[in-house]
Amino acid sequence: MEPHAWFSAALLCLLLLCQLCSGQFVTAPAAAPGPASVAPPATLSGGALTLPKVQQLTPGVLSTVQNVTFNTLSFFYFVLPNATVDISVKLIQYQGDADLYIVEPQNPTPFSNNGFEQNGWASTTAQNESIFIPRSDPFYSTGSYSVGVQGYAKGVSQFQLLVTFTAQSRVLVAAQKAALQSMLTTCCANVTAGACENFLAVGGIDLTGVIATELCEVPGWECTIDGQLEVADFSQYGLTCPFPWSILESLPSLEVLRLSNNSLSGTVDWLQLARLPNLQVLTLDLNQFTGTVTCDLATPGTPLLEFNVATNNFNGTLPACYAQKPEMRVLWYNNNMFTGPLPATIPANSELRSFHAANAGVTGTLTADFGLPTNLQVLELSQNYITGTIPDGIVGPRLDSLLLNNNRLTGPVPTSLTTSPQLRTLFLNNNQLTGGIADFANAPVLQQMYLEVNNFTGAFPQVWNTPNLISLEASNNFLSGGIPLSLLTLPNLFAFAAANNLLSGSLPDLGTATSAVRIFNVTSNQLTGPIPATYSTLPVFDTRSAKLDPNTGNILSQIFDASYNILSGTVPSFFEATRLPAWTFVDLAGNQLTCNGTSTKIANVACGVPAGVSTGGSPGPYANKGPASSAGAPVPTPVPGVVGINPVVETPSPSTAAAAAAALAGGSTTSSAVPVVNSDGGGSSGLSTGAIVGIVVGILVGVIAVVALAVFAVARVTRQRRESVSAKSFKRFASMDAEPV
Repeated sequence: MEPHAWFSAALLCLLLLCQLCSGQFVTAPAAAPGPASVAPPATLSGGALTLPKVQQLTPGVLSTVQNVTFNTLSFFYFVLPNATVDISVKLIQYQGDADLYIVEPQNPTPFSNNGFEQNGWASTTAQNESIFIPRSDPFYSTGSYSVGVQGYAKGVSQFQLLVTFTAQSRVLVAAQKAALQSMLTTCCANVTAGACENFLAVGGIDLTGVIATELCEVPGWECTIDGQLEVADFSQYGLTCPFPWSILESLPSLEVLRLSNNSLSGTVDWLQLARLPNLQVLTLDLNQFTGTVTCDLATPGTPLLEFNVATNNFNGTLPACYAQKPEMRVLWYNNNMFTGPLPATIPANSELRSFHAANAGVTGTLTADFGLPTNLQVLELSQNYITGTIPDGIVGPRLDSLLLNNNRLTGPVPTSLTTSPQLRTLFLNNNQLTGGIADFANAPVLQQMYLEVNNFTGAFPQVWNTPNLISLEASNNFLSGGIPLSLLTLPNLFAFAAANNLLSGSLPDLGTATSAVRIFNVTSNQLTGPIPATYSTLPVFDTRSAKLDPNTGNILSQIFDASYNILSGTVPSFFEATRLPAWTFVDLAGNQLTCNGTSTKIANVACGVPAGVSTGGSPGPYANKGPASSAGAPVPTPVPGVVGINPVVETPSPSTAAAAAAALAGGSTTSSAVPVVNSDGGGSSGLSTGAIVGIVVGILVGVIAVVALAVFAVARVTRQRRESVSAKSFKRFASMDAEPV
């Protein structure tokens, strides 16, 4: 499970591009019985979705076996007649991977765009899903509970549901409660906020002001009916200490242990963890742990399915044993100081769903064995020291995202990458790859393609059959020829960047065709001729709407950069600053253009200066042709920022528009540079009066929008408390819903 998506538009606001990763089903307690009985699925289409109550669940009775396919939903419901019992809902997985969501009876709009954290409870782990709702939960009530099951794995996921009501309250046994309280007392000693503050004040845990003094009722925790702790989620509690691993001796029934995003330090007692016979999920990421990672938990046949040690200070050899454990679903090694090669072999019967080792110090070459796991959806190996070629067999039948950027790879791109029936995200930038890119024009489902800073040659294909393509970044190569009209008019193309190549010919006239491009960057090429008047219809010049980054809420920068070519003629009037959206950046410096506008300068072209006279003050950012060298150690860089002023704007349908915004003036998705309004690459004489007026108006609009959003946020504050009460504890940990970095 794990995250890449569009559950946000319906049941629980997950963004449509959501992919990147996580594990899946665990072995069911019994073999899947009989033929599947398929519940009619509902497919999300945006906006609100009314829940069809397809099948009623009877408490204490297993549902019939159900099927759900990738990114579709099946719906159920159950009725709580009185408020004297606790609720437990379990999803038993037999095949694939599905996520579980529940919406409470009193919710008037259970499937709005507000997000799953405001619409109920969610369980999205790498194991069988389980949601426990004690009668003390602030959103507990009698009535009809809506249940949604979303397919996460490619293909079909098969499952059964079981609802149980228990009158007996679950109370953690005294020895386990004492062990946990001892740990919290030590690790919260220097913390004055959040869960630690609540615990030290009243002996209970919660993040919302509703304090649970009974630890079995803490959101995200689960106990057996006899008080044995099975799930403990300490994520973001503010724990600051060397974790006392000895307390695990008192927790023999633990199945899930989450210690993510704290300030825990010291070495990990892997042997103590290995003594937990039922441990299925272990997440230690975003801490300060040190030392090596041993193979004590990687014994084949043991139940561990999800293993996350990302963003710590681990060193030593990258442990191959976890990838070679057939039962493993999800592996995260990112952002550590490992050494040595990737696993040389992956078992053919591997259940691996996602493998992440970005910025992990990895060396050596790639193995085609990564193509063996039939369920592998995400392979992330960015920012390492990997050499050699990309093996042709690396793309498995369900691979969705392949991230190999910022390494030292050489040779051509294998055909399997351009013909994969499932591959949607491809990051090959900042390597030393060679050959042409013609085959990419027929990639069936590709959405994000980053090829910049390589040694690719040849021309762009004239015909593009990639209707799903959202962003194409090919800057800093040796590409030649013209820009195909069929590429610019792809229905979903948000960003096109081919800066610092050898492109020639004229800019293609759109004619009566339409384009969705909001980022157009072809600086430092050899393009000639005028700027077509039909470019006024490009969304980059549309003042009526903008695109929001769904992750930050900021406006995505819009760019038209054709500077440092050989363009001629008059600068069209739609480039004038007073006509541009405040969030759009334009640059035409270093061409043979003339300006007849009322401003002293339009798009860095000085008005009244004869054609052919340079007004940019420098030969341009890419005057020396040829891509930047990718030799040497890759340096991790932050995700590029976006610039905006917060007017009322349109949210992009695919969340990958945020990644497309990385194709800024510099052209590289690994650059954190943000373009500067009216930068002339050198001796700029300052902003024109029209530009200043445009910026001031834009800022005023932004201030008004910010105030309006603040009032709106205050009005909704009571709903927002749900984030901690329910969904926070069940969030998909290694989220595939986020964009690959």
